[in-house]
Amino acid sequence: GNPVSEHAATHMDLTGIGNVLILSPYKQLNSLATYHFLDWFGDDSVFSLSEGDQDQRARLQTAGKIQRTRGLFNSVSYAKLASLVSQGYTVKTTNLREEFSYQQFLDQYHNQALVLFAIDGRKHIQAVRDMEDLKPEEDWKLISLVPPQPQKERKEKEKEKEREKKPESSASSPESTEKPAD
Repeated sequence: GNPVSEHAATHMDLTGIGNVLILSPYKQLNSLATYHFLDWFGDDSVFSLSEGDQDQRARLQTAGKIQRTRGLFNSVSYAKLASLVSQGYTVKTTNLREEFSYQQFLDQYHNQALVLFAIDGRKHIQAVRDMEDLKPEEDWKLISLVPPQPQKERKEKEKEKEREKKPESSASSPESTEKPAD
């Protein structure tokens, strides 16, 4: 249903909700929902996407309060998110640690991953507006939209996992021959 309707206001239980992400393909509904939830949650707790190329022109016509909520996820639009998903991008959670840094994460996906949220060591979640400003630490988790792995790279990783599962003694036995991947 409509999140800004009177019915939703009466029946939607928002207990324990601290932030709101406004995310729909309908620009007018996004603006209306932003206004609506700004009153309930405040300026620092409502987040919305950029409207794309037209966002700059609309900026002059849209209230400043709404504009401050926009620009989430490196200022991508709903259309861009939908396009990435249609290209095979998936949501993935990554644990950063001493052995796997943020830079290694970026390198692994050739700087094509889009970090959506970061969860710090105190378990506080932050919506990411600009990846340039993101400075995650070792104990953080990243929730990201990552590109699909090339088929060759995926098959190599699958073979590596299979090798790790096999005991060393069976590697020399005649029964343990690898079949080519289909």
